[in-house]
Amino acid sequence: MRLETADRLKGLCIVLMIVGHCAISSSLHDAIYLFHIPLFFFVSGYFLKSGAFSQKVVLDCRRLLVPYALGIALVSLKYGVDAVRLNDASSLVRYWVSAVVVGPNIDFAMWEDVIVGPIWFLLALFWGRVFLQALSRFRFGGVYAIVLGVVVCSLPTGVVLPLGLQQGFSALAFMGLGYELAHNSGILVCRWSWPVSVVLVVPALWIPSLDMYLGLYPIPVVNVIVSMGAIVFLWKAWYLLENKKWMWLGMVSYLGRISLLVLLVHYYEAMTFDWYAKLEALPAALIPVLRVAVDLVAASLLAKVPLVRKVLCLK
Repeated sequence: MRLETADRLKGLCIVLMIVGHCAISSSLHDAIYLFHIPLFFFVSGYFLKSGAFSQKVVLDCRRLLVPYALGIALVSLKYGVDAVRLNDASSLVRYWVSAVVVGPNIDFAMWEDVIVGPIWFLLALFWGRVFLQALSRFRFGGVYAIVLGVVVCSLPTGVVLPLGLQQGFSALAFMGLGYELAHNSGILVCRWSWPVSVVLVVPALWIPSLDMYLGLYPIPVVNVIVSMGAIVFLWKAWYLLENKKWMWLGMVSYLGRISLLVLLVHYYEAMTFDWYAKLEALPAALIPVLRVAVDLVAASLLAKVPLVRKVLCLK
């Protein structure tokens, strides 16, 4: 049985991810980046199940690395067409390099700031799950994960771990929190959990946003703690909606179940289409609405294709 809260929060965050990649106000950007990606990691840690380590890794390879390779292949087709049309393959090669390097602020060979785009999340989630699976074998494994995640978030900017490892280690802070709360559920229902989570979120009004992909943690420990407070606050707030029968909640829950597909659709359009240049005649405020609508409709249609559901392991 699926926990509707998890699906609804993932659905909310996948929409906010799209909005966060648009040209929006800095205050809205900071609010979204406070929790939307950390919450995905939290949910993954919360529902992490014990089992044979090798079997879990193989399953995560299928669920996360295969979609990652699929996303890279789809965007490579676009860059390949451009390479033939322009007789210049440098963009394609740069993209392939970025797909392998996947690290924050990495300068590689002749290129600066190699960036693979939003799909970095899948590699980070894969490594985070592998590390947490290993740590869960120990007593207080979730606590070790949190500490390790905070340490990596606090590394000097000159220290870089490629192949998505930096983001994967950083994700452990939030995955470990989810894992610990899943095994100590009483914490979430204690009277003090509400005021504590609210107090932790208040500093968000004055600190910069947390960008996990670029490795930007302006005030590392504070950023992570504030994000944790926001996660707990949202988790508890959305629990209050569990008994509601509002139609829109069912839609948000559905988006959570197909969030991986929404990510891939959004990734493709974000990497291959310049919305603001192509649609400059439209008011800038309409672009986020249009992008959200296009991505969600396309993902919903693709979710009806049996082969797509099988490849992406959609339930």
